[in-house]
Amino acid sequence: MVSLLFSCSGGSGPEESAKNYIEALNAEDFDKAKEFATKESAGMLDFMKSISSMSGEKKADSTKQEIKDLKCVIEAGDSLAVCTFMVDGKEEKLNMKKVEDKWLAHQPKEGPPGGLDPGMMDMDAPADSAGAEAGAVPVSEQTESK
Repeated sequence: MVSLLFSCSGGSGPEESAKNYIEALNAEDFDKAKEFATKESAGMLDFMKSISSMSGEKKADSTKQEIKDLKCVIEAGDSLAVCTFMVDGKEEKLNMKKVEDKWLAHQPKEGPPGGLDPGMMDMDAPADSAGAEAGAVPVSEQTESK
């Protein structure tokens, strides 16, 4: 059991990259988030960065959202994973893709706004809150496009 816990937290699985990506989004550090994202996700991150810069305000530290219960399930021949986590009591999902032995967040700009699942983004929420709440493209859409 100890070796299983070590292997999940050792940085080689999708959890570590997902955590770093989510934390960068929460801090509105979109350039850092790109380090943990696929090339296809860069457009979405650029879009989020432009929205954030239009508001002219950064989130106060007290409004940063705490990420809890991050768990990833590896699918599709060990090259895709779906990570789930809790934010403000609501379950969110993030798709991860293995690229050259590195797990990266996969949120392409295609499909619904920014690759978000319909209903994953509150259109009435302030623009600067979209980062941590960003959902992911369903795995079925990812595998169909190959």
